[in-house]
Amino acid sequence: MEYNIIGIDVSKATLEGYFLSTGERKTFSNNKNGFELFYKQLQTSDEHRIFMESTGCYHIPLERFLSGRGLSVFVVNPQRVRSFAKAHGKLAKTDRLDAEMIAQFGKAIAMKEKTIVSAQTQQKLQSL
Repeated sequence: MEYNIIGIDVSKATLEGYFLSTGERKTFSNNKNGFELFYKQLQTSDEHRIFMESTGCYHIPLERFLSGRGLSVFVVNPQRVRSFAKAHGKLAKTDRLDAEMIAQFGKAIAMKEKTIVSAQTQQKLQSL
């Protein structure tokens, strides 16, 4: 199954979203109203994988809001995303670029998870 991967750069006041499948960038307020607007954007397609960096405290309300609605939310280590960005030659650091790099990182992680799950599933099937 192919997922819609979304990277979100979370700051105190805003959420910068990058929709990997379309290349769209959207900015929302980091508050309940912004969460609702972002959630409405997700109603147009089936499966999503939403990635955001751990910010200490700013990401938690959004993470809870989205998880509470049954969405797959992954909070990732910002140092790993930054290393990933540097490995891809992205040295600038802006909210828009960060959101894109978070989405790209999420895609790489999702592909790795599919491989691991597939291998585990194969192992379980062989043991039956």
